[in-house]
Amino acid sequence: MALALVMRVPPRDPPALAERLSPDLRLTFAAACAQRLQSGYEEYARRALKRPMSEAARRMVSQSSRLAATAMDEVWSGLLTGRWNRRRIESLARRCVQAIPAQDEFVPARHRYLEDVASAIAYALTSCLTKAAEDVSRVAWAAYETAAQIVIRREDVRYLTPAVEQRLLSDSVVQLELQRQVRDLADLAASDPREARARRVALRLRERARAEAWTLP
Repeated sequence: MALALVMRVPPRDPPALAERLSPDLRLTFAAACAQRLQSGYEEYARRALKRPMSEAARRMVSQSSRLAATAMDEVWSGLLTGRWNRRRIESLARRCVQAIPAQDEFVPARHRYLEDVASAIAYALTSCLTKAAEDVSRVAWAAYETAAQIVIRREDVRYLTPAVEQRLLSDSVVQLELQRQVRDLADLAASDPREARARRVALRLRERARAEAWTLP
């Protein structure tokens, strides 16, 4: 089970900065955060499926990867067309939540990032319907926590002390995600809010997020 994070909010907290954007630009920011995770999980799934594993684990990884890709396609489709299928979005959000392994469910160590990815995408889907700053912030925070969990697992951290928190915050994996979030927010804040141009910005951020796919160990 992941070590619960009680880390302090970093300076220039990206979720707080997202509140200053218009609803559609705010959602574009959330989509970019989730896209980096989904693209990373897709690559991770391709690698994992080449390894020996149980049929149940193989099915879980394959189905989860397809679900994450479908969900992100739905998010970007709504952003680019302005049309939202509430029933489909709600269904996909429920399926993402259901894909999160239960606490008492055994999940092999190499599949442990499924919870992080599914949570971020579920929040992104919810954001499509609410466009609320709180839901968008949850996507950004889920990505930030994923970065911290990568470091926690890499260093086998058992307890979070102030010194450990500071080390995690300064780690290159965490800093890279925070820098990307701040950069995306700056780009969106400087963009033209008119509909056609906002969609071009969304396309640009989608392609950049795909190119910046997470490297999940």
